[in-house]
Amino acid sequence: MSYYWRRIGSYIIDLSVISMISQIIFGFLGTSFKLTGTNIYIDILIIYGFLIFAVLVAVTYNVACYHYFKYPLGKLLMGIKVLNHRQRRVSTRVYAKREFNKYFYMYATLCLYLPYQFIRYVLPHKQTYHERQSNTHIFI
Repeated sequence: MSYYWRRIGSYIIDLSVISMISQIIFGFLGTSFKLTGTNIYIDILIIYGFLIFAVLVAVTYNVACYHYFKYPLGKLLMGIKVLNHRQRRVSTRVYAKREFNKYFYMYATLCLYLPYQFIRYVLPHKQTYHERQSNTHIFI
């Protein structure tokens, strides 16, 4: 399997797990994230709250899995390693920064970051923006 497809597969697996965790948490929260339909300002605030919550759930899942199991489920199944420039495992703090940047850029740009990542994946041995910021590399 190619480099690109392994990364996409890993992302889809991790996003599925994150989605399941989010749905369980949203089940407990009940009506906290339901739009009113009458006040646009409150609806925008609810949408921003939802996006911030989604980023926090995604980062928490990834960092907790990295800390306790070495890598999240998607990366483990696809054989992907996140290493620094010396090909050593990065600290949990650096990994948390990497994951926060990834999900923050994805949601803050309303998913315009995804086409950018796609272009970067297609180019051989190029880092995405969130990887350059945390000085990490993907090894398969």
